[in-house]
Amino acid sequence: MAATDNPLKRLVTTFIEDFAEWVLGTQVAGVTSRNIELYADTIRSDQIFLVKLIDKRTVILHLEFQGRRTDKPMSLRELDYLSRLTQTYRDMELYSVVFYVGQGAGRHDTGSHQVKSPTGDITLSWKYKVIRLWEMDAEEIWALDRTTFLPLIGQTQIENPDEMLPKVVEKIKGIQDNEQQKRLLTELKALMDDEEVYA
Repeated sequence: MAATDNPLKRLVTTFIEDFAEWVLGTQVAGVTSRNIELYADTIRSDQIFLVKLIDKRTVILHLEFQGRRTDKPMSLRELDYLSRLTQTYRDMELYSVVFYVGQGAGRHDTGSHQVKSPTGDITLSWKYKVIRLWEMDAEEIWALDRTTFLPLIGQTQIENPDEMLPKVVEKIKGIQDNEQQKRLLTELKALMDDEEVYA
């Protein structure tokens, strides 16, 4: 996960408006970073953003990137993040997404968890969106038709790399902004599971 953590964070931070629209499923009017430490026993979440939607609502968007290994189950980490974010940003809508990276990561995480009481009632329930990049087909990312998502293809299943990767590189090289083009190509290379496929 260490090899993909920084490229993923850089990609999302650089193109957060696109990512916010993708995971929230709606257009956004603006996004600002709120990468803060959540106190009690200090924990650092991956990325927190305030997203202004086009309907004027402002929501908290929390993004986590997780590989195959974790010291604490993601469901419990998310419970911790969600409760602390709720206390920090009271009365704001909150949406949390976990991106699982690496074959098998998050295989059993449904994103929906609960604790029952002895009476059979639900004492506590929490949810977050789960995106397993390793389960996605490269064509799914391609179909989103957003150049900024193309580096994620390196973490997906690429059925025909000899066809797909040249298309991806060509599309990125077609971007007029040289700095953006360079960033996307750098992140694509960093996120490729198999360097030989990229070369």
